[in-house]
Amino acid sequence: MKAILFAILLVFSIFPASLSWAQYTKSNDTLTVQILTPYSYKADDGSTVVIGEVQNKNNFPITGVKIGVSFYDGTGKILEYKTGTTLLKVIPAGGKAPFSISSKQDPSITDISVNLTGFNSSTGKQQSLTITPGTLEISDQIILSGTIINGGTILTSSTTIYLISYDGFGRVVGIATATPQPDDIGIGKTSVFTISSTPNSITKSYKLVAESDNYQSVLTDVTNV
Repeated sequence: MKAILFAILLVFSIFPASLSWAQYTKSNDTLTVQILTPYSYKADDGSTVVIGEVQNKNNFPITGVKIGVSFYDGTGKILEYKTGTTLLKVIPAGGKAPFSISSKQDPSITDISVNLTGFNSSTGKQQSLTITPGTLEISDQIILSGTIINGGTILTSSTTIYLISYDGFGRVVGIATATPQPDDIGIGKTSVFTISSTPNSITKSYKLVAESDNYQSVLTDVTNV
């Protein structure tokens, strides 16, 4: 089954070389899939990065989420249009998944708009991966190590772990990734991981989530900071 979603327009301002506070239109709560409040910043290479979360309010999993971002200059002229999808291939029923979409290197970009245009229904992935985070250390970098266990019935591969940073309003303001070692995790076996990234000063909480070719984890709070 394929469901086509009406576009949600979320518009907010960004400022060169600094992180920005989003200003957006109120989303339609009757829609079954929504883009939650996005966030943008200028990367060191001059590109504009847009990050956020997509929430699946359906009672079935979805995949193939289509997200479009328009990048504008100060006059309202569109400079670039980029499309992408969520970092998790499958969003479980009632679940959320982060996304990240970047522009080309263009200092004249000052505004963006984000729209969610469609999705497909999907078979679910069992949440058989269990993440156990260690202590998250924050200085000029954030560093987090931990373990991930395959509690499923088959070997799993192509595993990626995401560290998601949230501000005090529950908005995603940072995403970092890691690949556990070993990447192929046997039945009942454990792999280790380390994630390192640049901290965002407005972060108030952290969560982890993982996905492999056939399994996922639940969103896991990082409580030891």
